[in-house]
Amino acid sequence: MYRNAALTKRTFPTLNQLKQWEAQADLDDERSRDVRPLMSTLMRVASDPRTRGHITTRRVAVTAFGWSIVSDDPADEDRIIQVRTRLKAVIAEILQAHTQSVLFDVMCIGLEWRPDPVLGQRPFILRRYKPTELEKVDDFTAAVLAPTQDLRRIATVSTQETSTDYIVDISDDDDRGGLMRSIAEKMILGYENLLEWSNYNRKLKGILQGIYKAGADDAEIKAAQDALQTATKNNYLLTSDEIEFRVNEIVKGSSDSFEKLIGRVQADTCIAILGQANTAEIAPGSGSRAALEVLNLIRADIHYDDMDRVQKIVNDQLLLHDYRLNYDPNAPAAPWRFQIDIPEEENRSERVSNIVETYTAGIPLVASEAYRHMGMQKPDTVPDVLQKSPSEVLA
Repeated sequence: MYRNAALTKRTFPTLNQLKQWEAQADLDDERSRDVRPLMSTLMRVASDPRTRGHITTRRVAVTAFGWSIVSDDPADEDRIIQVRTRLKAVIAEILQAHTQSVLFDVMCIGLEWRPDPVLGQRPFILRRYKPTELEKVDDFTAAVLAPTQDLRRIATVSTQETSTDYIVDISDDDDRGGLMRSIAEKMILGYENLLEWSNYNRKLKGILQGIYKAGADDAEIKAAQDALQTATKNNYLLTSDEIEFRVNEIVKGSSDSFEKLIGRVQADTCIAILGQANTAEIAPGSGSRAALEVLNLIRADIHYDDMDRVQKIVNDQLLLHDYRLNYDPNAPAAPWRFQIDIPEEENRSERVSNIVETYTAGIPLVASEAYRHMGMQKPDTVPDVLQKSPSEVLA
């Protein structure tokens, strides 16, 4: 496993180190190029709790939906059931991994197809490669790196000439490192300023000074030194009248600049990953409903683009490989397609109102469907069918 020695004792590298590793990752000559120091840094940036939360939000925006394999020919129904059974584990992995190509440039999953007596040729996941094990060559090609300390390129993968051994997605960013590279510098700057902020807060407490008079003996001075070392913990001092203590304030002013910087870093990170920050990004006095809707639309745009990308990966690679291995080795495409089931957007209050009216009229409702349309999970204690009794309807 590759380890970046510079990060063993630090949470993040210095800004100078980051610049050096970016330059090393951008070299044209592959003999000198090494993306792993940069990628290990970007993985560390992505592990920040707030950043991880944004990444989870973007991933779940896709994985939260159901999916189907559909065909225009009703005669394909039985084969589609088999296809779904064969591929569901790999599809679930693609859904979980889909943000990696956006965040780090390349997503790659290693597969092995094995014969199954019932299902035919079935894919098994060998490995989801880490960002430190992948190197973007161009917008269509990437290298798989050995998971060792020494740099070795062990395979080449492509989105144009796909292989049954890999599922791959490559971003079209100009610089290696993906979206995480665009926020790494600000994250490191924010981290360094947090350390300064912590030091600043300590200084706000002031420095405790001990002053001893000429008559104080060595024992009293030693006792005063011990007392100074534990004063903040014990919150009291006991000395002779030959010793005086004084708190000196050495820092004055406000911490607003630190708070603004950290707030800016957090907002920029959220914008980069989700396409919007939050309502705090709208200036005071302009926080109209229209502005909020615009922010939400930008965010939804990114998520729908993620869905389209996932559908393309599954259809152009996984479904095609499966169809060629199990049905027709020369087929240009599978006769069925993978799609993420996206419910039509409608006003939730209107849906709730319609459900209430239907129930009030005595029309039976499937409880799980009613709760789903209201955006809720059906409790176990609720019956499967909701319906008023005739006496309740007449009342």
